[in-house]
Amino acid sequence: MTIIRVAKREDLKEIVSLHKQAGESQGQLDPRLAPAASDSVRFGRVLEAMSGRRWCRVLVAEGDTELVGYAVGSRVDNEPFTTSRFGLVGGLYVEQGQRGRGTEDALLEALNGWFMEQGLAATHVDVSCSDPAAQRFWEDRGFDRFLDQLWWDGSSESYEPGDSPLVVRPARSGDREAVLLLWKEMMDVHSAIDPRLSIAPDWRQKVARSVRRWLRDGDSRFVVAEAADGVIGFALGGLVDVTLGLKPSMHGQVAHLCVGANWRRCGIGRRLFWALRDWLVERSVPSIHLYVSPVNPVSQHFWRALGFEDYISRLWCDLV
Repeated sequence: MTIIRVAKREDLKEIVSLHKQAGESQGQLDPRLAPAASDSVRFGRVLEAMSGRRWCRVLVAEGDTELVGYAVGSRVDNEPFTTSRFGLVGGLYVEQGQRGRGTEDALLEALNGWFMEQGLAATHVDVSCSDPAAQRFWEDRGFDRFLDQLWWDGSSESYEPGDSPLVVRPARSGDREAVLLLWKEMMDVHSAIDPRLSIAPDWRQKVARSVRRWLRDGDSRFVVAEAADGVIGFALGGLVDVTLGLKPSMHGQVAHLCVGANWRRCGIGRRLFWALRDWLVERSVPSIHLYVSPVNPVSQHFWRALGFEDYISRLWCDLV
């Protein structure tokens, strides 16, 4: 008989062992997901830090003599979007011999129950594009494709912009209003094609607060493209250190890239990206990632033309 319960500190060693099995299985399907030697130690430390915290839940599936599976979920802030918080499944794994017996569903049901107790209306999960069985598992349980996380190994040569009066420079506090308007323009386009990306009425205050944080964050690169009549584009990227989930522990992330409608298809987006790319490569990141909507063909074409490839699908499921 298998029971689902909240993990205890004495379970951590067995959970880490199961996590290692999960990583090795993923690595066989996609070498980019193969675990590093230090991953188990890092994962154990994070689990220990999560123990008892109100914003997360670690569950285990306990068999007659040992643990046979685990699930990790966390509450994620999503301001300034209308879905201001969501649940994130950071990991769900059942050992091979226990699959197909309902253990995976029992873990997911318990995790979704906790998400709903937290007042969350949706949950997300990241699934490897190289794992069709996992894709089917989640889709069969009501999850559908929301965002594509693309991967780039940073091996291409630097971009040479040629002669241009345009300047790409670090952002300054005086750029805030232009950045806010560009961000709103970008999100209006996205929300029109996917309502899940719609923004809340108080978006301005929250994004302005984020801009102030980006300007002083030493682990981020915040740049703008400036023409004679002012700022006409911006980009934000940074270093991401992740232990839970599928991603390698350290990588570069492109968080935002936006060019005003009147300036698109002029090579400005490419110049902004390379300003981020060069900064990230200087910091020896092994890869650069970004999320792009699967229903935005313009963005898909832009990033794939730069060499980005399929890596992970972010799936979405409504809980209420």
